[in-house]
Amino acid sequence: MRPPFLTARLIEDGPARRFLAERCADAPFVLCSYPVLQPVTAEVFLWEPTRPRGGFKALPRDDAVHVSQEQARFALAVARAYPAETAAALGGDFLELAGNLRLHDFRPEYLAGQMRADRPFEAVPEGTPLPFSDRVISALTLFLVLAALAAFPWRRSAARSDLRAMVWVVLVAILLNDAICAWLSGPFARYNTRVIWALPLMVLLFRASTNLGKRRSVLV
Repeated sequence: MRPPFLTARLIEDGPARRFLAERCADAPFVLCSYPVLQPVTAEVFLWEPTRPRGGFKALPRDDAVHVSQEQARFALAVARAYPAETAAALGGDFLELAGNLRLHDFRPEYLAGQMRADRPFEAVPEGTPLPFSDRVISALTLFLVLAALAAFPWRRSAARSDLRAMVWVVLVAILLNDAICAWLSGPFARYNTRVIWALPLMVLLFRASTNLGKRRSVLV
């Protein structure tokens, strides 16, 4: 059963709470039987196990399954009922994440304290090899990186347009990451931290395309 992340985002931002308060008389959604009318965060809506603050985890299992299955239709109904409010809320989430330049994970002070208390590394004997799955992932990552470098279009035979196209591909990927993560979770800095490597890659590609254009203009 997939948690209704988009529903939770619309609950926190407000349009879904307004829908539950004003439109449930004509809406056949299970969540209308369990309206969340007070402001809550998406995390509280998803994971709080008790009502009235909890919305998803607090439901009986059968109803939670229906809420999960109705997520797309519910989000569409909310957007149709309040198009401007929904667009403004989701647009604000996207812009907040896209403009978030902090590089840290979620609640780092909590995680650091937990790791100090658990001391996970002290329980592992020195020289213990990585788990097999981690070794496979590491080897595959190294192979893919080397393969990408071997096929990279910054060779002399590469067209300048190819490099510029890759700049746009990387930029679009970053923007899609921000949109998907902001709407299905929230504008948390950890989502930009995971793709920070793409920014220097984009700069290198742009620089390579500029140098290639200058070199070819000199040759001509």
